[in-house]
Amino acid sequence: MKIFQKTAIFALVLLVSAPLLSAKRNKQTASEFIFEGTPLPGATMQKTEFSVSKFSPFEKVYLLQHLKRPRTKDETQSLLKNEFTVHWLDDIKKSQIRPRHYLYATEDEPTTPRETGSFFSDLMYPFQWYLNNRENPGNDINVIPVWKAGNYGKGVHVCIVDDGIQTSHPDFSDNIVPSLSYDFNNSETNITAKNGLRHGTRCTGQIVSNRNNDICGVGVAPEATVSGIQILSKDISEPDIARAILFKKEKINIYSCSWGPLDDGRTVEGPGKVVLRAFIEGVLRGRGGLGSIYLFATGNGARQDNCNFDGYVNTVFTIGIGAIDAENEIPVYSEECAAQLAVTYSSNEKKAIATTDINGGCTKKHGGTSAAVPIVAGIYALVLSARPDLTWRDIAALTVHCAVPFDTSRTHWQKNSAGKWFSNFAGFGKFDAELMVETAKTWEAVGPLLPKPQPTQYTSLEMQYGDGELCAAMHLEEWQTDGIVALESVTVAITLESTRRGALEISLVSPAGTVSRLAGSRERDTSTAGLVDWSLASQAFWGERPAGKWMLCVGNKTYQEHSGRLVSWRMTLWGETTKETLDEYTEKMDYETLLLLPYFPPSQTYFDEFSPYYHKTENIKAQEQKEAPKQKPQLKTFAALLLFIAALFCFILFLEKKNL
Repeated sequence: MKIFQKTAIFALVLLVSAPLLSAKRNKQTASEFIFEGTPLPGATMQKTEFSVSKFSPFEKVYLLQHLKRPRTKDETQSLLKNEFTVHWLDDIKKSQIRPRHYLYATEDEPTTPRETGSFFSDLMYPFQWYLNNRENPGNDINVIPVWKAGNYGKGVHVCIVDDGIQTSHPDFSDNIVPSLSYDFNNSETNITAKNGLRHGTRCTGQIVSNRNNDICGVGVAPEATVSGIQILSKDISEPDIARAILFKKEKINIYSCSWGPLDDGRTVEGPGKVVLRAFIEGVLRGRGGLGSIYLFATGNGARQDNCNFDGYVNTVFTIGIGAIDAENEIPVYSEECAAQLAVTYSSNEKKAIATTDINGGCTKKHGGTSAAVPIVAGIYALVLSARPDLTWRDIAALTVHCAVPFDTSRTHWQKNSAGKWFSNFAGFGKFDAELMVETAKTWEAVGPLLPKPQPTQYTSLEMQYGDGELCAAMHLEEWQTDGIVALESVTVAITLESTRRGALEISLVSPAGTVSRLAGSRERDTSTAGLVDWSLASQAFWGERPAGKWMLCVGNKTYQEHSGRLVSWRMTLWGETTKETLDEYTEKMDYETLLLLPYFPPSQTYFDEFSPYYHKTENIKAQEQKEAPKQKPQLKTFAALLLFIAALFCFILFLEKKNL
C-alpha cells in the first residue's frame, strides 16, 4: 500500500498545482509598461511601488516602471485603478523588425561605359531599366515625361526609416537634412551607417541620387530632400518605434519603411498599441494636418508566407507596396497579400535595381520588396511636388485610381463588382508616374476615413481535413453601413484555435460575391497558438456596396492530421465619409479612439452608446464569458492531467490487486 499512498499524494499535488502552474505560465511579468489613460483627481506620478512619466508626444500616454519587482498586467492595472482611468495598457517589448532586402548583398562596381544618347549621363543610368526600359518598352514606371515637364520632386521631404545612411555619399550628400535625422538605436543624431550596414544607403539613392554628375545612377525624385531615422541596427522597443515614426512629423512628408517582422513563414507580429496610436497621430496631425504618408514593403517570404501576418502592412494607416520584375512577372520572393495597394518594379534572378552603396560606391544588385518601396516614395514625391495639398487619404485613393492592371488573364486577378481589378500578388496594379502626377493636378479631395466595426460573431465551426471550407455568415442591413460614402478596406479580427496554425486558409466573401483570400496555408507555421483577435485586411472590395451577406470561410485543405476551430470574428468596414457624418460620431468619442477601436475588442457599452450607428447586440458579455473557457489552453492541459491521473490510479490499483 505504500506505493499506492505515495502515488496518491503525488497525484494530489499535481492536481492542485497544475492550474496554478498553468496560470503562472500565462501571466507574464514585466518591469515596464506603457498605457493611455486619464488621471483621476489627486493622482500622483510617484509611488513607493511604481513611477509614472508622460510619453511624448501624446497627451494621455504614460510610461510606468515598477520599482520593487516585475508585475503582471492585471497587477499593474490594479495598482493604477486609484490613479488613472486606463484605456489600454501594454508591457514594453523589443521588436525583431528586419530590412526586406532579398539575396543581393555584394558590392558591384559598374564596368560597362555609359550609353550614348542616354537621357542622363550618370554612369549607372543605362542599368536603371525601371526608369526607362528600352529592352521592354512600357515595363517601367513611366517617369521620363514627368522629368521632361520639369518635375524632379522639389519641395518634398522623404525620410528613410532604416539601418542608417552613408550621409557623405557623393551622389546625394547635398540632399541630406541632418536636422530631420536621428538614430533611435543609439540615441544620437549621427545616422551614418555602421558595421557594413548598407540597406538604408541603397534605398536613399533610389529616391534622390543626383542627375548628370557621373556618379552611380539617378533617383526617381532627385530634387527632393531626405533624412534618415535609424531603427534597424539592433532590436528596438515599441515606444522607440512610436517615437521614430512621429519624428519631425510636421516637416517630413513621406516615411519610407522597407522593413517588417521576420519573413520566415511562421511569425505573426505587428505594431503594439502605442505604435498603432502613433500611426494614427501621424495620419491625423502630420504635415500640418494633411497626414504623414507611411509606406511599407509587403515582405519577401515567398509563397510560404503572407503579408496579412505582418501588422505593419495590414493596418489601414499604412500603404503596403509589393514588387514585380522587368517582365511584369511576380518575383519568386513575393508574398500573397490581400492588404497591399499596388506594386512597382524590383529584382528577379536576371535583373536587379541599380543604386548607391556604402563607401561611396554603387551597386546593380539591390532588390526585393525593399527596393520597391523607395521607388514609390520617389513617385509620391513627384506627386506632392505637383500637388502639395493632397492628404494621406488622397494619396491612397489616387494610388488605387491610377494603378495599372496587367496580364489580367492570369488566375490571380479578379474584377470586383465596382469594376476594379485586384490581385493578391499585385494589388490594383503597377505604378505609372506620369498618370499619377497628371491625375493629381485636378484631383478632388476625398472625405475623412470612417470605421464601422460590426458586433463580434461567435461560432462553433470545427475545421477538419477533407471538410472543405466552412463559412460563418453576417448579414448587414443598409442602415448598418450608413455613413460610408464609398467602401475602401475591410478588416477582420479573428480568434481561432488550431493544432497547426499554418494549416488553415481563410477567405472573406462580399455580398457581391467577390472572394478575397485573407490567408493561405503556411508550411513552416507549426504553432499551436492559433490566433487571438488578430486583424486580417483586404483591399479587394474597394468601391463595392457593403450591405448584404458577408461570409468568412475557413478550411484545411493540406494537413490531414490537423484540425481547428473558429472561435469568433469581428469585421470592420472602412470607407470615405462626409465631415458632417464624422462630426456626429466625434461628438461622443474623439477621432483617435474611434480609429483605434476596430483593433481592440469593442465592449457591450460601446455598441449601446453608438446605437443606432452600429448594430446593437444582445448579451455580448454573456457570450464572451461563455466562449472564454474555450480559448484557454490551460484548461485543456488540466483536463488531460486529470485523465492521466485517473489512468495512473487504475494502473496502480491493478498492481496492488495483483500483489495481493
